[in-house]
Amino acid sequence: MKSVWFINHYASTPSCGFGGRTYYFAKELRKRGYDTKLIISNPHHLLRSPLKQPTSVFEQDKDDVHLVSLKGLNYDSAHSVKRILNWFVFSYRLRGLVKKYKDNPPDYIFCSSPSIVSTSGARYLSRKLNAKLVIDIRDIWPLTLIELGGKSERHPLIRILRKYEIQAYKDAHLITSNLKGFSKYLVENGFTDSRFEWLPNGYDKNEYTESVKAIKSDEFIVGYAGTFGLANSLFPLLEAACLLQKHKEIKFVFVGEGREAERMKTFCTSHNLKNVEFQDFVPKAEIQKVLSSFDVLTVGARRSNLYKYGVSPNKLFDYFNASKPIIYYIDSPGFHPICDSQSGVEVPSGGAAEIAAAIVKIKDLSKAEREEMGKRGKDFAEKHFEYSALTDDLERMLKSL
Repeated sequence: MKSVWFINHYASTPSCGFGGRTYYFAKELRKRGYDTKLIISNPHHLLRSPLKQPTSVFEQDKDDVHLVSLKGLNYDSAHSVKRILNWFVFSYRLRGLVKKYKDNPPDYIFCSSPSIVSTSGARYLSRKLNAKLVIDIRDIWPLTLIELGGKSERHPLIRILRKYEIQAYKDAHLITSNLKGFSKYLVENGFTDSRFEWLPNGYDKNEYTESVKAIKSDEFIVGYAGTFGLANSLFPLLEAACLLQKHKEIKFVFVGEGREAERMKTFCTSHNLKNVEFQDFVPKAEIQKVLSSFDVLTVGARRSNLYKYGVSPNKLFDYFNASKPIIYYIDSPGFHPICDSQSGVEVPSGGAAEIAAAIVKIKDLSKAEREEMGKRGKDFAEKHFEYSALTDDLERMLKSL
């Protein structure tokens, strides 16, 4: 029986957090007879339900995976300095697994960022336990902190993270990423792309339930469900709501939470927007019932040089599964999922007028045309992004090492 360790500082399972790609890969490979472990830090700010941690290394079976949590520092805010310190604590704790598992080592180690610091511990495990190392890049660190976080390249922490990043690429037997153009980034940084494979995010079509009461309305509802963050570029959508105020039948509904929530609500108040409604966060496993009550779904991101290497928003796959038309306003060269699937409209990032025009265009379609548009998206996602199919690709990659 082959053994695979999935290392992801911020991973979780659906009952205590959000799942995520490493959870689904670990779960699917376990179903196929692999001995898999999902190794995470505990606590971390993305856990919605606390996990018990009676020892520094605690193992438990949870949500169809074998979960190994490594004790970290307690912190109350995602902006706490302890969050940064935990990157190094987690990497240190990983090194301690050599002694614990020396008689039952893994064949493969799949280490997923962020944070990039954990790759140091994964590299150590790979050397000491003679395991093939896969470095999985979901966010390009530290470039993301520079482009979206406004950090200077000369900042001491950025320089430290850069060293971790370069060493990870040097030591990896295989580099994967959910970013389709990541090979371009590798080449720009002096690495060959011969060890790179694209492994996109996806979804598990069997995980959704319908236990949430749908938002009922006779209006044409433009929906967004996810984090209210700066990177999600929600203000162009609010600006589109301003432009469409005369269309009394169109309503905008935002479902979720995040740092930008108060600023968004202030914007609505100052512009006297009566066509915008905010709804509380809904767990991922229950989101489909809410999405089913929308007429068109939206996903966007602000303009950034970062996205020339690709994007892979998790919510996109929830949207596809809902069989609804999608308005996609992300500048992502080489990745055009809505155009490729003919499931909606793609417009430039930040273009409020273009978003408004796309909304009206989809509203003016017949119900049957909108349903067919949504069906094309769902069929496209099931073919290319369902986790059972993506795990076929991952299994092929591992066997090639």
